[in-house]
Amino acid sequence: MTDQPNTDTPAATDDSWLKDDVPFDRDKVLAGSRKSPARPTVGTVTPLRPLDRLGDDLDNAPIAAGSGNPPPPPPPPESLPPAEPGGRGSRDRPRGEIWAGCPIKPLGVNGGTYYYLDVHSQMRPVAKHDAQTIMTLFGNQMGKLCWQFPKWVKAGEDMVRKADHFDHQLATVAMIQACSDKGLFNPDGAVRGLGAWVDDDGQLIYHTGNALFVGDDQREPSAHMGKIYPAYPPIPHPALAPKSNPAEAMLDVFGTWNWERPDIDPTICLGMIGVQMFGGALEWRPTFWNTGSQSTGKSSFQTLLKHIHGPGGLIQSTDTTKSGITSQIGHSALPVAVDELEPGDEHSGKEKAIIDLARIASSGGMWFRGTADQRGVSGNVYSTMFFSSILIPGSMNTADVSRLVILSLLKLPDDAVAPKIKPETWRNRGA
Repeated sequence: MTDQPNTDTPAATDDSWLKDDVPFDRDKVLAGSRKSPARPTVGTVTPLRPLDRLGDDLDNAPIAAGSGNPPPPPPPPESLPPAEPGGRGSRDRPRGEIWAGCPIKPLGVNGGTYYYLDVHSQMRPVAKHDAQTIMTLFGNQMGKLCWQFPKWVKAGEDMVRKADHFDHQLATVAMIQACSDKGLFNPDGAVRGLGAWVDDDGQLIYHTGNALFVGDDQREPSAHMGKIYPAYPPIPHPALAPKSNPAEAMLDVFGTWNWERPDIDPTICLGMIGVQMFGGALEWRPTFWNTGSQSTGKSSFQTLLKHIHGPGGLIQSTDTTKSGITSQIGHSALPVAVDELEPGDEHSGKEKAIIDLARIASSGGMWFRGTADQRGVSGNVYSTMFFSSILIPGSMNTADVSRLVILSLLKLPDDAVAPKIKPETWRNRGA
């Protein structure tokens, strides 16, 4: 009888069927595949069986193109190239800039307020970097903001930029860092508004709001020799090539008023126009006061001054208080004209405060006033002051009188003819 196999031994323990007497040629079976890394030999290691080696090599084989496997996930947003040279705001940020070539210029920080020149070159104090405030700084350049600080959203298996959105946190961090790089900033000592100034080299600077005249050069509002000249609504530009000398025509018209000193007062008025136009560039400015009874032409003279300086070139304050005048002056050096500044009651300090302001303006000194939050507001004032009234307030000391040029008007004759004041003609003469 033929011997029968021993059925008492479990089949799972019989692996003789795995034995393969044919040599295994890996190079032929796995042609072009990546070899598995060599295994370290520590002592005696049992060699891998052919089937185990095959599984090990398949696990380490490269994925073939077009094999139907899903593509690798998209790279994280941080590794994407920037839209423009200079990198995103959170990387490779030049010191003192939000990113290289950013249209918004950080100026510095003062307390909890951060200062910038916005896309229109306006100076903007920012206390809170909320999304809407940041967007108003960038204005019509908002696309650059959204590109430099993209907001990423998931679209299926991919990460894509969300149109017209930006990463608020990244932008805020870069903006605060850039202002901090610039250091402490005091606008009262560094900002120069509309009007005439002089730089450290003694060169005349004339700021018209939308242009900066530096000697013979005309440029956009910007920084110059450590001072900031922000953009403002424009005032008339100076005439580069006047067709005729307007001085004679001005003297003739000034002479039609009935001055107390007709031989010199029209000439003083002409000189006053020059002082008003160059106020911030002068080391010292007098205060001019036009007096006279009713119907002497004081208001008409104020109107003539307005046309000579052109729209926006003269601050004609209707709020005859110190705070009202200083709020309109701001950081400018524009002249100020106040009509009907009459003496108040004896307990009123309004006129005295304005006279004190005129005295400070003579030398470009600093004014100060308290505020509700107890922080106070201050600034230098370089404006040339011109006042009109029937009477000059009596609360003047010797220092006030020494700075004062009084231009007194007498009553006009009954047959006097009012001068013809054509605004366009006088704007051209003023330019």
